[in-house]
Amino acid sequence: AESQSALVSAMGALTTQSEFLDRLDAGTDLVAAPGQDSLREIIYGTPAEPPPLGAVATVTTATALVDRLVDAVGWAVEIAQYVENVIGSPVAVLRDVFGTMGTLAWIGSVPDVEASDAAAGKMAADAGYLGKLAGSKDLFIPGSGRTGQLMRIG
Repeated sequence: AESQSALVSAMGALTTQSEFLDRLDAGTDLVAAPGQDSLREIIYGTPAEPPPLGAVATVTTATALVDRLVDAVGWAVEIAQYVENVIGSPVAVLRDVFGTMGTLAWIGSVPDVEASDAAAGKMAADAGYLGKLAGSKDLFIPGSGRTGQLMRIG
């Protein structure tokens, strides 16, 4: 899809098909791996009210080098604050309480897919952001970064 907005529009037809809805209800044939528990503690940001239906949360995780964890946490808060200023929406920083030692997460949410597309466009065009990303060198395990998105549907 060209954008998240286009993807959501295309999904509209899918969500009206009874076979698709039956599979969602069954659930088990859609899961390829067992679930994994996680517990994260907020180290920057303030919990907010639940977002509205259709809100999009972007979740980015990376695992810090254990001997650089303090520096990585400082950088994590700094980049979150920078992104907040660019996109105009809050970004929380969390740390994994259990699981892979040193894993940090950034979670930002916007009210809808259009706002998500706009935020992504702002970040892609921001040279300062790319420069700040370079500041993460030697703080995180190479290849440990992951980004995903969640949409509130109920």
